[in-house]
Amino acid sequence: MIGGDTTSGDKVVATVHMTGELDAGGALLRSGAKVDDTIYVTGTFGDAAAALSLGQRGLHDDFLMRRFWRPEARVGIGLDLAGRATAAIDVSDDLLGDLDKLLQASGAGAVIDIERVPLSAALRSHFTVDEQRLLALTGGDDYELCFTVSAAPLPRDLGCTAIGKVTATGQLQCRLDGRIVDFDTNGYRHFQ
Repeated sequence: MIGGDTTSGDKVVATVHMTGELDAGGALLRSGAKVDDTIYVTGTFGDAAAALSLGQRGLHDDFLMRRFWRPEARVGIGLDLAGRATAAIDVSDDLLGDLDKLLQASGAGAVIDIERVPLSAALRSHFTVDEQRLLALTGGDDYELCFTVSAAPLPRDLGCTAIGKVTATGQLQCRLDGRIVDFDTNGYRHFQ
């Protein structure tokens, strides 16, 4: 068995798997990031985890719940990235963990600027700055894209945000206000 959506629980869950074909060399792989590539993301981060956190406190936010229950597939942007992106991954588990997977596949490291990770107004309105950062970097189920690009900045109409650079260090580092800070990059682990 290969891939995500591998979980365990006490309820029966049905999932759908689709396959297809593409031309040789047309796939966006995790393994193509190169030193000095810019790291971009789509959308905002931490919203789904924020919805769960609010629910545990007996609170509700319509926007955050929609982001959790009905995530938007970034298919259009993914198609636009063909021929532009050097590497890409969908962020289903968490931003740091999934970016780390991309970097490992590419044999590279990175530094990201925490303050550049995009956050929704709804997430900001319910949580402290430290909670916002934790949810955005380590919360799951956002289903956004994280990708690297070597060329000039992407067109603004793609709606993507640059959050960092690929490095030769072999490790993922987080920078806040110009200083390297510690963050757990272990991410979600199926069956653990």
